Amino acid sequence: MSAPHKQKPSRGTIRTGSRSKSPAQEEALLDRVLEIVERARGHVARSANTVMLQSYWLIGREIVEVEQQGAKRADYGARVIERLAARLS
Repeated sequence: MSAPHKQKPSRGTIRTGSRSKSPAQEEALLDRVLEIVERARGHVARSANTVMLQSYWLIGREIVEVEQQGAKRADYGARVIERLAARLS
């Protein structure tokens, strides 16, 4: 006895188990997947911005509190920022 022949899903449909999804269902799935990806990208961008903001704040604190000891300018000259920038480049 031969096994029953299974029909291949037509091109452009998603097969789950033994049922094929219609083009409308596939389009709805694509829309949901794209929405998830876009939300994830937005979350990554916001997270990166938050981390960079925290980093810049910590750098500023280091300069003012540690190097300048709370003074408006460091005692050893106003060019400390320029020298730091040059060394970091």
